[in-house]
Amino acid sequence: MIHVWDRDFSQKVEDTFHEANAMRLRDAVEHHPLLSRSMRCLTTADLIPAGYRPTGIERPLRSGLANMIRAWETDEFVLDPSRITKDGSGQPTPEGDVRRAFYLADNDSYCEYLKQEEAGQRVESGEQVVSTTYVTPYPPGYPVLVPGQVFSPQILSFMRSLDTPEVHGYRPGLGYRVYTDKALEIAATARLAPPPDPAGPAAAPPGATRREPGPGRRARR
Repeated sequence: MIHVWDRDFSQKVEDTFHEANAMRLRDAVEHHPLLSRSMRCLTTADLIPAGYRPTGIERPLRSGLANMIRAWETDEFVLDPSRITKDGSGQPTPEGDVRRAFYLADNDSYCEYLKQEEAGQRVESGEQVVSTTYVTPYPPGYPVLVPGQVFSPQILSFMRSLDTPEVHGYRPGLGYRVYTDKALEIAATARLAPPPDPAGPAAAPPGATRREPGPGRRARR
């Protein structure tokens, strides 16, 4: 990043610049009366096991610029301060785990397509129909369904009433892409299982940057 003096900065772009600043976003989440109840921003200590951090500094940026530089020079893995990883597992929320639902859909055998009518019949009969992807009508361009969201009669009624020319995530010839019963069983089991052990030495922790040999060189995942 190259910093230059901009005489228009304070008048035209300072507010936008600060809104995009990762540290300010972390502060906003940590101190928000509602967001802080169900999520938090993960720290270096949360994402990178101590064995990869000889300095032992748990929050390099928070403990001063000198400590951040020392961590980047010494630790095998470091956390990019411009990246934010949120943890929403502290308290259950009705929205569920969108991340897990999103990646579960990578396995095609866990997915099937349902036409509008069949999806409605299953919902009416009390079956749980769960979306594997974002379903977004254009316009207006906001998702009606997200990965892991359960279909409801109201959602299906809304979708039937749309006259928009384009709906991302819905294929007219096939219908909605939803999870199979087997996939829902796997997801339910995974929710009850303990978190996995940290990755082995060859794998970089999520959101981390590995320090490669040579001064000032980093390789990103």
